[in-house]
Amino acid sequence: MKMRNTILLLLAALLLTLTSCERRELEIYYPETVRLRLDIDWTTKYGSLPTGTTLLFSKDGDVVTQSMLSNSVKTVYVDLKPGTYGLLLFNQSKDEFGTFYFDQMDSHTNAFVHALNVSAQTRGVWDEGITYVYDPERLGAATDTIVITEAMLEEQVTFANYESGERTVEVADTSLYIYKEVVTPRTTYLNVRARVRGFNNMAAVRSYVTGLSTGCSLSQVWRNADPGTLSLSSWTAVKDTLNDGEGWIYTRIPTFGFLSGKEYTAQRDSADNVIKFNFTLRDGTEKAFVFNAGKLIHYIGHEPGAILTQSDVVQELELVLDLPYIADEEVIVLPDVEYSEKAGGFDAIVEPWEDGGTINIGL
Repeated sequence: MKMRNTILLLLAALLLTLTSCERRELEIYYPETVRLRLDIDWTTKYGSLPTGTTLLFSKDGDVVTQSMLSNSVKTVYVDLKPGTYGLLLFNQSKDEFGTFYFDQMDSHTNAFVHALNVSAQTRGVWDEGITYVYDPERLGAATDTIVITEAMLEEQVTFANYESGERTVEVADTSLYIYKEVVTPRTTYLNVRARVRGFNNMAAVRSYVTGLSTGCSLSQVWRNADPGTLSLSSWTAVKDTLNDGEGWIYTRIPTFGFLSGKEYTAQRDSADNVIKFNFTLRDGTEKAFVFNAGKLIHYIGHEPGAILTQSDVVQELELVLDLPYIADEEVIVLPDVEYSEKAGGFDAIVEPWEDGGTINIGL
């Protein structure tokens, strides 16, 4: 009996020893990439949130080696190996724009967009031979330099261990590496308003403006030096209640802005930007006016000739055709005509002007 109890005690001790020593080794994970967080500010300067973001990374040089498209636009997580990266991001994807095309997108510094020509637009006598470019869709971009070190890699080593048979993992702290990116616009707007005397004689108006840029850099603020012509076909007419027979026409159109090297008034000649109006009158006849406006287009909030900084080149532009910017005799004046059903709808292709023609106004 005594021997039996001794054997039972030995077996119990052995079982206790075996169960108490059962354990799993600590697992260590050494990452190849560093997880970082990009906080993207779209609203401060760009003004609104897009539905997607394209991110391009160039490692240790100018050549883009990694790209990604994210539907998350405010916070994006990225995994990068050690190295120095150039970051370029912009709204949407390359395939979502129909007014311009992307060029040299394998280069961080040379990435560019160019406006497409409008191929299917009716032209009349007043704009015969003109090739229009599309006014661009909104485009914003941000750039940065990101340095990933081996020390950052070591700080994101993760561990896994087992407690009560449960596997637990210590997750790397991504809040260690947060990059804040502020998106700035690459497109702007041109606002045009013109006083019209003989306002009640107007049935419709179309216009164009020349000498604005047809593209811009994605990684820098500058625009290209290739001029294009934009159609101004959508106008709002408002009667002047204080001056009988007078009124205003307004329009606002997206653009890439001034040509590179022509950003400031002192760099432009009057003929660098020309705006031409074609009015259809109440009797169906037409009258055209041409203004040399290179010295008149200015940044909103700044008078023509104001000294500006480089950051001003993406501000909205304004062209005012009224006193005091032009002489009193150069304001648009339409002749008195009788109403005709011929003017009921705008037709750009008409017979030669019966009253007047093209009036060139040198400013």
